[in-house]
Amino acid sequence: TECFNFIRILVQLNKTHLYTCGTYAFSPTCAYIDVENFTLVADAKGQPLLQEGKGLCPFDPRHQNTALIVDGELYTGTMNNFQGNEPVISRTLGSRTVLKTDGFLTWLHDDAVFVASFNVPGPPEEEKIYFFFEETAKEFDFFEKLTVSRVARVCKNDVGGDKVLQKKWTTFLKAQLSCSQAGLFPHTVLQHVFALPQPGGGSLFYGVFASQWQTGSSGSSAVCAFSLDAIEKAFAGKYKELNKDCSRWMTYSGPAMDPRPGSCSVGPSSDKALTFMKDHFLMDEKVAPIHNQPLLVKEDVKYTRIAVHQAQAACGAACTVLFLGTGRAGSLPPEGQ
Repeated sequence: TECFNFIRILVQLNKTHLYTCGTYAFSPTCAYIDVENFTLVADAKGQPLLQEGKGLCPFDPRHQNTALIVDGELYTGTMNNFQGNEPVISRTLGSRTVLKTDGFLTWLHDDAVFVASFNVPGPPEEEKIYFFFEETAKEFDFFEKLTVSRVARVCKNDVGGDKVLQKKWTTFLKAQLSCSQAGLFPHTVLQHVFALPQPGGGSLFYGVFASQWQTGSSGSSAVCAFSLDAIEKAFAGKYKELNKDCSRWMTYSGPAMDPRPGSCSVGPSSDKALTFMKDHFLMDEKVAPIHNQPLLVKEDVKYTRIAVHQAQAACGAACTVLFLGTGRAGSLPPEGQ
């Protein structure tokens, strides 16, 4: 059954077409769908117009991925190879240069699991794409591998470097998400994220987390919410860098650059700034949740999905409703029981 074509991407490209990608028996393949008659777009010979999906869609249906269309361009986070140990975040389609993360620089750990991606509308020169994922942290000196949840950011106006970081992101940054409560194991394994637009602009990102260390029969789950301001605060803070003398990640304490590396500057970045970005992609500060604690912690349950709705109570007060799903199947009792 793993050789079936598992559809992993289905997004609206424009008003007339959808774009879809599937695993296609471990040979990722993409196609266009005509919205009017819901058929695959064909070539001059009448055959479906297929495109290679490597780097857009996973080879293995068990590997998670994320994708979204922004102004006709496809932003994806997936595994780039058959073995499933080469994660990549890329931008394709459209007329601009294809951009991707640099695998050689290990901006992403080889066990990264992509969870969600979002575009938060804003001024064109400041618009960004956010990717949520989990991976093994390399910045800690623990005996056991530690899984952490991350949010990464790239600028929509990124065009890649001229000499340094050619066809690579020049604005890629990532920060750790914190979802923990005193006296409990931290919830570091990200399951799902939902973005709730805010009336004044921006979004609140609600995440479902599990603990790496199981307690009870089913472990525990937590829900944390992160504001866009808190995320941007981390990205505006200090960088981490790898001290190659002692092989430890430390806070960067060198001189500041202008424009700031990783920012969505309009003009081209200098080779010096891009060289800096190659090794300074991890932020020092964690992203704290609103109220500095989880909204909900539940024992003996594993939440896997979340949806959030802003409602108005009968008394007129605004309230936030969380819809949480688990991986356990259930059924409704017959009528009358």
